[in-house]
Amino acid sequence: MNENEQGGASSRALESNASRAMARAKRVHARMWLIQQFHLESAFIGVPKLAIILGVSPSALWGYIREGKFFMPYRMFNKSPVVCIDDLVEWYCGPEGSFADLDAAIPELPPTPAAADRPEALESIEIEQAVARALASIGIDPRSKPGSLRRR
Repeated sequence: MNENEQGGASSRALESNASRAMARAKRVHARMWLIQQFHLESAFIGVPKLAIILGVSPSALWGYIREGKFFMPYRMFNKSPVVCIDDLVEWYCGPEGSFADLDAAIPELPPTPAAADRPEALESIEIEQAVARALASIGIDPRSKPGSLRRR
C-alpha cells in the first residue's frame, strides 16, 4: 500500500469516526429534548403520552397496536403497551423518523473543526460529560443506571 492509499484510508476512518460521533450526539440531543419537552420520567412511554409525542389520538394508536400495524417495537406491561424511549429515539434519528416539532426544536449540531484531529476516546469522554451535565440540569441523577432515570 503506498502513502496515498494509506492517507486515504486514514482520512476515511477519521470521517467515519466523526460521523459516528455526530450520530451519537444527535441521539443524545433528541433523547434529552424528548425528556424535557414531554416531561418523561421513565424509560418507557405509555400510549397516552406516546400519542401526544407522535401527534395521533390514543385510540388510533391503540388500533394500530391491536391490528399489528404499529411501526415501532413495544413491550407489554400489565396488559398495556409501552415503548422504550431508546426505540423512539432510534426511530426518530433513523431515515424514516420525522417529528416536525422535534426537527424545528433541535438545532443542527455545529461542526467541530478539530473533531478529526482528536482521539475518539476524548470525544467519548466529552460526550459523556455533556450528557451528565444535561441530565443533572433536568434533575436526573447522571450516575443512575440507564433506563432507571432516578431523580436527585
